[in-house]
Amino acid sequence: MAICWVTAQLAVLRVRAVRALGEAVVPRRSVGVVRTGLGLAALGGGVWGLMAIGGSTGSDAADTAVSMVMVLMVAVALLAP
Repeated sequence: MAICWVTAQLAVLRVRAVRALGEAVVPRRSVGVVRTGLGLAALGGGVWGLMAIGGSTGSDAADTAVSMVMVLMVAVALLAP
């Protein structure tokens, strides 16, 4: 544990705070039109699939639910910044 603390302190001494903060600044990029369109399409497909699950029963509903979770995760990934 002590060796980790010593190593961290040495690293702090080598890097100036202003330089570290300057290198950490990254300009924000907007989400592109294509990515937004694909994300909204995936979101719409996920919502449509969830409504389709309402009419299913048994293992069909379970299989569809797993697929819809994956589709909604892709939609969130596409729409996230």
